[in-house]
Amino acid sequence: MYLSIPNVFRRIIHSISIIFVPKTHFHPETNKTHDVAIIGAGMSGIAMAVNLQKRGFTNFEILEKYPDVGGTWYENRYPGCGCDIGSHFYSFSFSQNPNWSKRWSEREEIWNYIKKVVSEFKLKDNIKFNTEVKSCDWEEKSKSWKITDQNGNVKNYSVVVNAAGALNVPKIPNFKGKDKFTKPNFHTARWDESVSLKGKKSGDCWNGC
Repeated sequence: MYLSIPNVFRRIIHSISIIFVPKTHFHPETNKTHDVAIIGAGMSGIAMAVNLQKRGFTNFEILEKYPDVGGTWYENRYPGCGCDIGSHFYSFSFSQNPNWSKRWSEREEIWNYIKKVVSEFKLKDNIKFNTEVKSCDWEEKSKSWKITDQNGNVKNYSVVVNAAGALNVPKIPNFKGKDKFTKPNFHTARWDESVSLKGKKSGDCWNGC
């Protein structure tokens, strides 16, 4: 599925369009009249930031609830965590990586790749870490979006891009007898690295991939 003809053809067309199709560039004054909030410093948020940057727009902030970039690749740390999409396809078009160690890379390598891209495009200064968006409301009078974070701080933006993912939000089933189980138990998206599984019998409750 990963190397199907439609997928390869789509990738080739995209690469050609990057080279030959003229990009829209913002007027320099736009940086003074508009500001953009990007919610989330995962792969989507970083892609949005770099594409704004490449088009001459730099007045943006990335609001990230965690203390580092990566989104789902920052939070999910369970053993064997990785991507089921081929690594060379699971890469930014503007920052290809020919040095993936395997066809389907694991979490640590993907996370390091994301951090490298953030460093390459000097995005750190545009990121507000430990900032969780609690509400986003349109204000008709000011024609702007009012964002409130977890500490009650409020700021208005001309444009808001929602790049928040869902793969880091666990859905924990409420199965019978759960409250009586006193041993360590946690969701893979909330992996407890303080718990050693060496020499212990463990059980998994799961569905899906």
